[in-house]
Amino acid sequence: MKIVKKQIVLIAVLLFGACNPLEDELEVVEAENSIPALDIEYTLTEDDYETADEVCECARFGNFSDEDDVKIGIPAVLNDVFPALGNGSSAIVTYDFFRGFDAPEEEPWIDAADDNRYSVVAADYTSVSAAAGNAGFFNNTTRAADNISDILKANITTPTDGDLAAVTFKWSSSEYSNYTFSENYNGGDLSGVQTISVTGDEAWEWDSSSSGYNYAGMSGFGGDTGNEDWLITPQLDLTGRNAGTTTLRLRQVLAFLDAPTVVGTDIAVRISTDYNGTDPSTATWTDLTAQFDQFPTGSGADFGQYESQVSLAAWEGQQVYIGFYYRSTLDNSALWRVIDIGVDNGTPVNITTQNEFYEYSESTDFWSPADEDGYFVTEADFESMGVFLNFGSDVPADDYLPQFLTTLRPFAQEEDEQVIVYDYVSSSSGAQIRGDFYTFLGGTWVKWESTVAQTLGFAHDGTGWEADNTIKYSLTGDDYTAIAAAYASSNSAGSESMSDFGNYDIGLWSSTEIFESITTRLETNFGPIPAGQKYLVSYAVWKPGNDVFTLNVIYDGSSWSEITE
Repeated sequence: MKIVKKQIVLIAVLLFGACNPLEDELEVVEAENSIPALDIEYTLTEDDYETADEVCECARFGNFSDEDDVKIGIPAVLNDVFPALGNGSSAIVTYDFFRGFDAPEEEPWIDAADDNRYSVVAADYTSVSAAAGNAGFFNNTTRAADNISDILKANITTPTDGDLAAVTFKWSSSEYSNYTFSENYNGGDLSGVQTISVTGDEAWEWDSSSSGYNYAGMSGFGGDTGNEDWLITPQLDLTGRNAGTTTLRLRQVLAFLDAPTVVGTDIAVRISTDYNGTDPSTATWTDLTAQFDQFPTGSGADFGQYESQVSLAAWEGQQVYIGFYYRSTLDNSALWRVIDIGVDNGTPVNITTQNEFYEYSESTDFWSPADEDGYFVTEADFESMGVFLNFGSDVPADDYLPQFLTTLRPFAQEEDEQVIVYDYVSSSSGAQIRGDFYTFLGGTWVKWESTVAQTLGFAHDGTGWEADNTIKYSLTGDDYTAIAAAYASSNSAGSESMSDFGNYDIGLWSSTEIFESITTRLETNFGPIPAGQKYLVSYAVWKPGNDVFTLNVIYDGSSWSEITE
């Protein structure tokens, strides 16, 4: 906002004097002991915040953070900048206000993802059904929303009404009949598989790569003795398969293959139909390693990921176990990371990791999907943005989320709101959960800003400036045009008259229509409007005869009312 030019001229005259003939006017003003009453608009400068801080010790950072401080600091600024203004003057002052780094709307969603995050594990799928346990995902038939409540109730004790939980689970559009087993270790442990250490200090362990994937990993490097270890799937039911289609698929890393380590002997993928579930040495195992269409056999620090597959058609109609056998010596220790295991009907099944918020209802004792005001970015979302699994200092969320939200909510309406929560990793802060609050304004998703420009009105009572947030406003030609168009159907005669003459014919407009049309324009011109904001609106009328009426209104945060006193 800018100070009205004519007002500045007069203020300059009063403050600094002038050459003839303005000097004569000043002498007249001083002789009459008259202090001018003017309406001004003013935006604080850096120097003004220093002036305010001398009074309230509240603006050292070039902004205010408390409304009470605003009412103390700004009068000092007005006295300093406009010492000649007096009784009856008003000022609409624009200032920077710090309202916090995080929007209040963000907090419950971030807290849920931070403190109440639950990843559905293999045992949870098994608790739903044997088929879900074998597959390790929900689908369109066995829906997450129908089953997660029981899972959360079994794992979250004494929830209270309205509690939020962030739930991570796997989902596929495929039916279970097309898939037998999947494991990608996103549950954060190895509960979906069995690990057996035969000899040595090292064992199969869950871990997460800096490249973003989770895995079951084994390495004998650094051990005091040689190692022999197994990682074994649950029993897999290969009955009811389409003949000749059953396929085992792997995604894995294999590195540091030094002689005499031999793929297929010291490192092997095997299958058994008679494993007893406890002692792999008593079972008959058939080596599958050599049959894979591609299996990592490089040497040295080759950390490339390999995707490979092998047919299990020979075992269709049977119950089987898949075993990952590892052996090392003090001199030769390979590194093996098994990232994904899948058994399907010959067509790869797309399994995605989903993040959803659930809310607890005490009256129904049920966890239901929460409303859409909070959204947790998934792995697939990051992939769609071309980002690897998380944002960070080198990949700022601000560069991606506004565009992502246009895809997430393509039919957003003006002033719609959205909290979006995401994983964030940086070298300084490590792994975190962060969130941002966005509002849809003017066709664009706009992020919450910690410091915003606000306005507050002040009035001079003859002795000093007092806060008075009444904003004086006169309807413009654009306002009358917009109001006439809005009432073209509901008040065609009044609309036509306003279009022709740019005023309210009070014989054609009811007081209710005048009130509603003016407050609607205020929302358009000044929105979003804070609770408690007052306006004194001047508008042209024909009664008959031209005149100007005023309407004094206040907004309480949800509705308008007229100030009559």
